[in-house]
Amino acid sequence: MIVLLKEKERTLNKLDFRWYFSLFYLSFIDIIHGFYLFSSWIAFFIFYRFFVDWFKIKLKLGHYLLVIFTFCAYVFIYFFDIFLAYLDNNRILNFGIEYLWFFIIEALVSFLIFKGKI
Repeated sequence: MIVLLKEKERTLNKLDFRWYFSLFYLSFIDIIHGFYLFSSWIAFFIFYRFFVDWFKIKLKLGHYLLVIFTFCAYVFIYFFDIFLAYLDNNRILNFGIEYLWFFIIEALVSFLIFKGKI
């Protein structure tokens, strides 16, 4: 989604099907992981607005920046979900080993597919 938004900023084109599919995918991930619905959307937009450009400027890691974005996304969504659970007086979701596997797979996929796009 970061790649799509950066592409939109460069070309001034409208967002296409890939963007809406990504939003659907995030909703699906919220349901599968047991997060609050749309918490990943909110976390993504906050992360994109405040941190993406800062990471790009301050961290000169090139191709590995997408792996860092993936890691930050998992951590940010998890903490945002903890915050929502606190507000809802609900149980805090445990961060299990399966999330580590999900992170590794997504980081590897983002590194291989989107290498050089950021």
